Amino acid sequence: MKSGNTEEFFREVALRIHSSLEIGEAIKAAFNYMRDFIPMDMMGLYLIANVDDGGVKVFSVARYGQRLLNEPDDIRKPILWLSSKEVSELEAFGMNQKKPITIDNFGSFPTPLLKIFANIERYSMIKMEIGTGGYRSCSLVLTKEGKNVYQQHHVDLLFSVMEPFSIAMSNAIRYLELLQLKEGLIDENQVMKTDLERVSGDLIVGADFGLRRVMEMVKTVARTSSPVLLLGETGTGKEVIAKNIHQTSSRRDGPFVRVQCGAMPESLLDSELFGHERGAFTGAVAVNKGRFERANNGTIFLDEI
Repeated sequence: MKSGNTEEFFREVALRIHSSLEIGEAIKAAFNYMRDFIPMDMMGLYLIANVDDGGVKVFSVARYGQRLLNEPDDIRKPILWLSSKEVSELEAFGMNQKKPITIDNFGSFPTPLLKIFANIERYSMIKMEIGTGGYRSCSLVLTKEGKNVYQQHHVDLLFSVMEPFSIAMSNAIRYLELLQLKEGLIDENQVMKTDLERVSGDLIVGADFGLRRVMEMVKTVARTSSPVLLLGETGTGKEVIAKNIHQTSSRRDGPFVRVQCGAMPESLLDSELFGHERGAFTGAVAVNKGRFERANNGTIFLDEI
């Protein structure tokens, strides 16, 4: 086990814990460095959020190393609910202290937490509270098999990096919130687009009269997964028919992607239709999904082809 200079240890841990917005990757990088200075089999971050009745719910945000907890893989699912009485029991035990605490004897450990640990009596634990802003608290937990593993110099080293972990956790929470908002907006946008397509797809004048045969053909081809060729002059309603095919098919809940081929420069055709990776050519600063990929599980309409 190495004996580290506190300033160097702080710098190296800060570089690793801030190396990625994906908190799981950041924890892995920090774990692989810190284990040379502080003994550990597992490092985990656990978020504690208030609930209306005065209790809390505990979430496993990130973990790396040996699996000691009966925790779900989905961060949105709490691993534990604690009543206000159980919270008071934990606080009396000293679990809300800002400075790291070590636990070697789990005989007096609060029972609510014992049920989520597997064979914890064989391990030593060191726990540090880190600030997150907007939440009750967040705990950084290290465990190592064996008794009386953690000494004061381990506690001091861990306490020296409380601020980098706190910043990383706050950033990770905001990043996850942004991802959830993005997913929600994408879903909402898809619902709105689908609703609009249903409205416009139904407005076919003459569907029951002069265009009856056309609509019968629409119903026939909509049941297949074969490409469909629509012929007609500009402005005769090919897109309306295409949308109706989409809404009548089993792909109605997927996207309807329209591509105006006539307005697309030949030099951009491959990139627009099939996408490109970052750095594929000058100016490709990010991964770009092509129209075909965006239309996955839906319909792509190549207009003016």
